[in-house]
Amino acid sequence: MYHLVVSGTDQASKVPVVLAEALIPIFNDLQDDTPTVSEQASEREAGKQEPAPLPGNSLKVSIELSSDAVHRREKVEARIRIQDEKGRPAPAGLSISVRDYSLTDNPLPEQKNIVKGKVLEPDIELSLDSMISIRGNISDSLGRALNLEVLGLYSSKEQVLSYLKSNADGRFFFSFPDFYGRKPIQFIDYQYNDIKVDILSEVELKEKGALSYTPEVLAYLNASRQRKKIFQLFNGFEYALVQEPPAFDVHPLDPDDIYLIQNYERFESFPRFFTEVTTALKFKEEGPGHFVAKMFNSESGNRGFYSGKPLFILDGKLTWDANFIAGLDIAQVEEVGLFNSRKKLRQRFSALGLHGGVATIKTSRPGPIVPPSDEEDIFLIDGLQPQADFPGQPPTGEAIAPHSPFLQPQLYWNPDLRTDGRGELVLDFIQSDDVSIFCIEIVAQGQDGAWGYGRVFYRVYP
Repeated sequence: MYHLVVSGTDQASKVPVVLAEALIPIFNDLQDDTPTVSEQASEREAGKQEPAPLPGNSLKVSIELSSDAVHRREKVEARIRIQDEKGRPAPAGLSISVRDYSLTDNPLPEQKNIVKGKVLEPDIELSLDSMISIRGNISDSLGRALNLEVLGLYSSKEQVLSYLKSNADGRFFFSFPDFYGRKPIQFIDYQYNDIKVDILSEVELKEKGALSYTPEVLAYLNASRQRKKIFQLFNGFEYALVQEPPAFDVHPLDPDDIYLIQNYERFESFPRFFTEVTTALKFKEEGPGHFVAKMFNSESGNRGFYSGKPLFILDGKLTWDANFIAGLDIAQVEEVGLFNSRKKLRQRFSALGLHGGVATIKTSRPGPIVPPSDEEDIFLIDGLQPQADFPGQPPTGEAIAPHSPFLQPQLYWNPDLRTDGRGELVLDFIQSDDVSIFCIEIVAQGQDGAWGYGRVFYRVYP
């Protein structure tokens, strides 16, 4: 069973708001027991219930099929027209779904599994944050809350360093512009402290009890299990979704100086390389096997070593630990870049780099890149789901192998279509091998927020 939660963040209070929840039934080949019909499952006749009307339904959705009798693997074509209450063409955005009606006849087979969250009144606008937000706590190595005025947050995908604050309780809140996929972020303290970061869950899931299994749900799960076995036999997939790789707005790091290590004779150690090649970054051994580092500012009028520690960006991860950097195997180091001018340090790194400089290091090292205390402050966060063509089948019947199964109860879905200026759209897709009754459902939303719903049925023959 999956627990699906739709949520947002209130823009003013920064508190998560649960908009809706649903328990989603799935089958599990590893479980011996098969779910049975729940005692509380409602008894109803399949196909007799219409979707409940919602307020604001004013657009008229017309769906005209080229034929209401279709054979498997034939092209299905439908002309869609959207009109307003007065019958005038209404350009609109469309969400279109095509599904096997015999398996999924009612949109909500068991409404007890749908849990509402905050009720949005039609005349009251909930001010939701338009960005992706995270909340968390920050403490020191002893678990004491830290009230920080400057806390760094680095995104290696964009190569951008941002800043945030924590309050007296160690709580922080940060919002990202929308991004797709997932990306790592790293927290780092301005004062070089070993910090502990805890990212809080966006919402707290509450126990909703057992999922209500109806005969229709069990029939659908059994059909899903059978389809899986068929596709396993043919070494294929029911839905071969191909996601578009997420693109990030990268701000490439452009150091003042770059050293390609392979262009130099092999040195015995990383500190030795900088002793012999350049004095811009200096490692000093303060005790047996213990190094500290300083970066030199060669700008006229500002010549001298920076007072603070240099920040190291090692293969996209941050650390203040100069002793760890000094111990790198120089045979695995490919490139070193140095930011040592105040202008660039101020532009790219501000507080975290302005007092000690920044060194970027690219290596061929496998496995963990920075010390464990720094690795613990790196988190993967999820953004928007990468876009994918659904259901992932070839657009033409000829491209489908003749003897391969083409079974898809959810045959088509696209929530991001638009009509032309006349409120029209021509939809076409290839019918699957399922011999059944299919339903095309459309939700339309006009430019003024008005919306409408329409559906049409057609029969599929062998």
